[in-house]
Amino acid sequence: MISTRQLKEWGYDVPAAGGRVAQKTKATDAAVRSCRVCGCTDLDCSECVAATGKSCHWVEPDLCSRCISSVRRPAIRLPRLRKANGTELKFEAYAQECWKPWWIQYEPLTLRLPSGTRYTPDYCACIGTEFYCFEVKGAHIHNAASLRAFKEARAAFPHWRFVFAQWKGGEWLLAGTAEKS
Repeated sequence: MISTRQLKEWGYDVPAAGGRVAQKTKATDAAVRSCRVCGCTDLDCSECVAATGKSCHWVEPDLCSRCISSVRRPAIRLPRLRKANGTELKFEAYAQECWKPWWIQYEPLTLRLPSGTRYTPDYCACIGTEFYCFEVKGAHIHNAASLRAFKEARAAFPHWRFVFAQWKGGEWLLAGTAEKS
């Protein structure tokens, strides 16, 4: 059996919904938009009318309103999972060895700062009874905005300890209040 979609692609006149005759399309005409699921077009949505009792409309360039429910979409957009870089992994091992925190996690929270910007510490840890936020950098600091956000977070959240850790010259330089135990 030949579908109305195929007939239209070959340039034949096909009755549209409601008995009207659709205009003949030519191979030289612009491509006729069709649904990627059911194949209906601007010129013929008779399958949709037969299935739902009403004509469809476009919800995406290649998807009609009848077929939107058959396309799976996530209910929410999940953030992408971020992974620590080499310097950050090196710092985590150093922190485990030096302070033996009972909890340490990579980028577990994002703080909304008074200026309206957001700041995500590289690591947060519980060491003893204190909560620490660590900003970890390599030998060269390329992003001054991260330093400004770090300083603003330190001022906005005085009940937490903020430590700037930089890997430089083969050792960790710490600016803050985390001493080795």
